[in-house]
Amino acid sequence: MAEKKQQILDLDPSSEMVFKGPFTDVVTATLKLSNPTNDTVIFKVKTTAPKQYCVRPNSGMLNPHESADIAVMLQPFDPHATDTQKHKFMVQTMIAPNDFTMEQLDNVWKLASKGDLMDSKLKCTFVDVSPEEQPNSEETVTTSKVQGGESADVGDIFSSSTVETPKPASSEERTPPSQPTAGSTPGPQKQDKNQIERETMETKVRQLQQKLDKLTTENTQLKGEANKLKQRVATAGSAAAGKIKPQISHSSSSLNIVAIMLILVAIILGYLVGKWL
Repeated sequence: MAEKKQQILDLDPSSEMVFKGPFTDVVTATLKLSNPTNDTVIFKVKTTAPKQYCVRPNSGMLNPHESADIAVMLQPFDPHATDTQKHKFMVQTMIAPNDFTMEQLDNVWKLASKGDLMDSKLKCTFVDVSPEEQPNSEETVTTSKVQGGESADVGDIFSSSTVETPKPASSEERTPPSQPTAGSTPGPQKQDKNQIERETMETKVRQLQQKLDKLTTENTQLKGEANKLKQRVATAGSAAAGKIKPQISHSSSSLNIVAIMLILVAIILGYLVGKWL
């Protein structure tokens, strides 16, 4: 039976992944893979609890003397209600064939013989830290450089983990809403609601002001058009009056001449009648 190849990649940590709680949110630990050789090495990360972890990336390629940080994200869970002793990881590697490309990755793993494969197994340790004991909001991971790795128990089944990032529990799910007390300051949600209502009213006021400005402009335009119309009517009326007035003056002159002639006739007739008598 051929002797199994030793792992050629350097793992940090090499035998144990440590996850620090609290575990009500996503906890991330980092696994560093380094290639100290002159060969191109392909790798993939497997776990016995694929539904509990997300690994990014969970497979890839390392060129000579290249390193990669693997983010191992533990989804929220209750460590006391779960058999955490079965949580293990395995980093499986092999030397890439000549002219290898990432498009060939899945096919190379399928065609690989057991003699070409190398693997390292890591156990998981969970440290439940209360929020008061945490130095900051970020999750911290303690890693130790240990030579060699710890073998998994017989019967462990390793599966490729998903690469999708789990959704962290929302603040509403983690903390029940507090009931307001008499005289207490309105909470952020109420303040946000009041802010939204105020912004909505301000928007409506601006819209009404815009409509008022538009109506004012239209009214000014209508007044201008009405004044122009009045001027046109006045101009037309003056022109018509100018045409009628000469006709009236001519008629008045004719009447005056007739009256004068009648008066003269009457004077002449009166003179003749007086002379005859």
